[in-house]
Amino acid sequence: MIWVTGTLTSSPLKKVASAAEARKNEAKKRSLHVVNEHFGVSQARLPKPNFDTASASAVVFHRAAKAPPSSFGFTLLEVMVVLLIIGVSIGFISLNVGPRRQVVEEEAKRLAALLNLAQEEAILTGNEYALELRLSAYRFVRLAEERWQEFPDDEVFRPRTLPAELRLELTIGGERIPPAALTAEYHDDDSQPRIYLLSSGEVTPFSVELLDLTSGETYSLTAGPNGMIMVEVGDDS
Repeated sequence: MIWVTGTLTSSPLKKVASAAEARKNEAKKRSLHVVNEHFGVSQARLPKPNFDTASASAVVFHRAAKAPPSSFGFTLLEVMVVLLIIGVSIGFISLNVGPRRQVVEEEAKRLAALLNLAQEEAILTGNEYALELRLSAYRFVRLAEERWQEFPDDEVFRPRTLPAELRLELTIGGERIPPAALTAEYHDDDSQPRIYLLSSGEVTPFSVELLDLTSGETYSLTAGPNGMIMVEVGDDS
């Protein structure tokens, strides 16, 4: 074996050294190509590698710029804000509809209770009672001195006015009473529609609809087979 020391000055030795350096660089290029293919880096997107010949193991190359994150979709904060808005909206609707429904139900039950009480008193006292309705009011009357009169100083059977946006609709004997007949002033003659509660226990066949114009909630009052006044929730669709 021959050891060569000192500076390479002869032409053959320089050629050998150049060839060895070229083979070394070619090997580095092939190694870099294999690495790029393994990690899925496109050779076309990469700049030409720059080799530091001072170190045989140092390979310098530039990676492609990272793509910016997608701008589509919602962040967690945005989703929470939307859910908060929906919750607040539902809360306002519930606060508005809930009390209105309670008002209609209470008025319907009050009228049914008063009708049942008037019917019982008519039977017990032997007097003839009746209910007169208007679009947004009603009163109980009794037959005295051959006239239909209000109950004097009676807190239970006093005339009542419904809360705003509540309306009454009346059907007697299967015939719908027109609204015009429920707008006139109260009077004593028999031309106005009445629901009679007689001392014999008889009750005029009727149906009263209590309607909330705001929510569409409807309650129906009818007389059952035994004369008991019943309350049913109507279809508000």
